Amino acid sequence: MNRSLLTLGCLSAVIGGAIPSARAKGPSPAPVTAPVAATRPALKTHGDAKLGFRVAYPTDWVEPDKKPAGTVMMVLTPPFDPDKPPRGGIGLQIRDMPKGASDEVNLADLAGAMSNMPSEDGRTEVADDRLGPLTAKRVTLVVRRPSGLLRMTYLMAAAGGKVYVFSYSAPPDRFDQYLPQVQAIFKSFELLE
Repeated sequence: MNRSLLTLGCLSAVIGGAIPSARAKGPSPAPVTAPVAATRPALKTHGDAKLGFRVAYPTDWVEPDKKPAGTVMMVLTPPFDPDKPPRGGIGLQIRDMPKGASDEVNLADLAGAMSNMPSEDGRTEVADDRLGPLTAKRVTLVVRRPSGLLRMTYLMAAAGGKVYVFSYSAPPDRFDQYLPQVQAIFKSFELLE
């Protein structure tokens, strides 16, 4: 396994359950139907025919002028607070995997290696997930950076001898703020022919 993959700077799907509300006994009221307004944000598309992928993200997210080395696509969330510049971000790295092993084996090896990364809160979570149409693994942990603690989710999938690793990072207390949009970005991922 290429240990340089551990340095990939790259969501996790968090599934919330609804809590049923308590109802008073008696006849049930008739259901009320009301039109539901579309709440989907406008989207931009980032695609790269040479690298063979496309992904959509909200128009109020921005692509930075500079990206970390090896990152092929990066977008930043709107600021968490208008007066404070910290933002969350999503990055994508694409790497060739070692020859001779199946995509499933390469994905399992990478997820296993990343699940051994130490987490500042003592918990590294690993789960099955999807990256667009691809089977994926999600690894979530808390890391210390010079700017402070970050909660990070790595979402990785393998196809055609390549591994696609997205990361979403944000301060732990703000991580969930843009999570629905992050999940939509991961869902929008597609490979181009």
